[in-house]
Amino acid sequence: MLPHLVLAALVASPTAFHAAPTPLIPATGGAFTLRGKGMRGASTLGGTLVRAADGTVSGDFVIILTSPADTATSCRYQKFEKVKRTGNTAGFDGFGLCTTVAPNGAVTSWKAHNQFALVLGTGRAKDSIDVNMVGASGITIPGGTLDAGDFEIL
Repeated sequence: MLPHLVLAALVASPTAFHAAPTPLIPATGGAFTLRGKGMRGASTLGGTLVRAADGTVSGDFVIILTSPADTATSCRYQKFEKVKRTGNTAGFDGFGLCTTVAPNGAVTSWKAHNQFALVLGTGRAKDSIDVNMVGASGITIPGGTLDAGDFEIL
């Protein structure tokens, strides 16, 4: 379900931010599962996030960004806080590791903290996403409708 592009540097350390399910502080919206994949511009976002009835959260989300300069960036998020759901809208803070591979092969990794917002389209309307950095680390996906893909909240 996730994009087929995998950066070797990220695969080499897939558990850098893996943690046991995280208790939510604060959290709203009861138990739910958010899953899917979508593309917006040069960004692909996908994964699964599960908020259990006891308030714990587990999941795995990935963002892959390609640029016209042939630089590829991949961020993997496995720790989540401030998870909420209201109707067809879900939001959360994701903590993970980003890795960039430059055209010359140089690899750079850094810790990321991003705020995610997803609004599921109703009827024929497309889903919308917005991904913002919290502080100075992470990557952004400007808010707007998906070019392709679909998310669902169960």
